[in-house]
Amino acid sequence: MLTIELPYSESSWFYLNLVADWPDLIWYHSGAGVRDVEWISAYPEIRFEYLGDDVTRLTHSDQSVHEVSGDFFSTLKHSLPVLEGCDDAPFTGGLAGHLSYDLGLELLDIKSRHPRTPMPLAVAGLYLWSLQIDHARKVATLYMQQSCSTETTRRLEQLVDQLQSTASTTAYLSCPSFEQWHSQMDRPDYEQAFMRLKQYIVDGDIYQANLTRQWQCDVPTAAPLADLAIYRQLTDAMPAPFSMFHRCPSHSLLSVSPERFIRINGTQMLTQPIKGTRPRGQTPKDDQMLANTLLNSEKDRAENLMIVDLLRNDLARHAQPGTVKVDQLFEVQSFPNVHHLVSTISATRKTTSHALDILRDAFPGGSITGAPKKRAMEIIDELETGHRANYCGSGFYVNAQGDLDSSILIRTMTLADGQLSCHGGGGIVHDSTMTEEFEESAVKVRRLMQTLSTSSD
Repeated sequence: MLTIELPYSESSWFYLNLVADWPDLIWYHSGAGVRDVEWISAYPEIRFEYLGDDVTRLTHSDQSVHEVSGDFFSTLKHSLPVLEGCDDAPFTGGLAGHLSYDLGLELLDIKSRHPRTPMPLAVAGLYLWSLQIDHARKVATLYMQQSCSTETTRRLEQLVDQLQSTASTTAYLSCPSFEQWHSQMDRPDYEQAFMRLKQYIVDGDIYQANLTRQWQCDVPTAAPLADLAIYRQLTDAMPAPFSMFHRCPSHSLLSVSPERFIRINGTQMLTQPIKGTRPRGQTPKDDQMLANTLLNSEKDRAENLMIVDLLRNDLARHAQPGTVKVDQLFEVQSFPNVHHLVSTISATRKTTSHALDILRDAFPGGSITGAPKKRAMEIIDELETGHRANYCGSGFYVNAQGDLDSSILIRTMTLADGQLSCHGGGGIVHDSTMTEEFEESAVKVRRLMQTLSTSSD
């Protein structure tokens, strides 16, 4: 593996400005101090697009295309070559991409009542290089696997020359202006869905389910690199620990997620579900009061505990017996727009379990489905107004060492076909009230929309 030290900049945009138009651009980062190390890549050797029904389209770096049949995760596993890793780098090459929530419907054999969206159910790339920025050590490094294609190597050599010869730039991508957001589910429709969901709980079908609303906004005449320009606005306003940008042929994923799904580091597995939300206060006193109210809410603690139990069971499928434990229960974590109630569960994985097997068998995350998971997802599909698509899916990567990290795609936008979409929702339990839950769904997306527009409905 070739390792090249590059000029360091505190601003990621020093590097992103130089690769802004690269296809399949992917960026894992954090603005909240959780990830001191972030990385960027593009030009995968293979792009994997899962089309559903066990069909995956592979596009190679020479632009040749073919389709293969079989389980998507098995296709990824069998396509991952032996790569060189580095203890100081989370990603020197490997698989990275995102899974849509709708993939979970297929995995659990749930027949949706909604027409399938034209987007793939999952998109991933085999990336053989990364540009890593280590903010703790103030070091930037380019990692290139020996198996990088000749064309990718040429582009990276040009990038190195640019980085070593240019001063830090303050260039700012032009973000389109947005006039109006529209919700697919207004208050009367939400109330009807909420009451139906509560009846399912009373009838004993489920203990809880996550009910969400979708908002959409038309993107004006596309500005150059509109996806990255929009994302810069989001990351500047809402730094989040599990943020991810991923450009695909069919769409761009713009995520400022606060929630980790599953991390696998060696034999150790970790998941950190979020259940329970309050807005931030206008004053320090009000803010602390809201955080304390969340921490002491019996309803939110009960809701969180249900999902903790669900995820304990999900991890146990691939854990060594007796190793699943709850490390942290009901921790309040604060973000620019909300307080969240977060728990942490860990386990030791079986040596026979591949990271992608664990991801597949736990997907989608229980914090955004409900319990029991399959029945909750069936009810969600019945009551919501359309497919969630990428929302509540998962961003993920598997590195050269076989380790995995992944997020839950909340606080996430998708740009596709001239339209920007986002969702917000919350878990409904027996004690939930319609007005509070309706407002919570709006709280979770309000900052996203206000960042990009002057008005919303």
